[in-house]
Amino acid sequence: MPNAETRYCCRYIWTNFKRKFPGVLYKEHFWKAARSSTKHHFNTHMAAIKELNVEAFKYLEAINTSHWFRHGFNTASKSGMLLNNCCESFYNILREVRGKPILQLMEWIRRYVMQRFNGKREGLKSF
Repeated sequence: MPNAETRYCCRYIWTNFKRKFPGVLYKEHFWKAARSSTKHHFNTHMAAIKELNVEAFKYLEAINTSHWFRHGFNTASKSGMLLNNCCESFYNILREVRGKPILQLMEWIRRYVMQRFNGKREGLKSF
């Protein structure tokens, strides 16, 4: 899929970043930068990180920002998710049925997805 948008999981970026640059202020500004919906707010928080440590700023600057901060995301995409651990969560859900034959596995997944969609739909009715 050559035209698919690529996004990085901010949780993984943060995990690697905090190993080199631990601290509450780094965490605060990193997540505020990642969640920024405007370039101005992103730059404000990145400047704060730069004031704390130029090396920390360079570390984050080396990562293509269009892949990890909200304002940099393509506007054609309608998801603003910053975390990408859905696959890991789904893999854990499949733990009980991994050893089943493929047709039983597919039927289990179909039922699970239908129940989940229905649960989400019912939850949205309360808004």
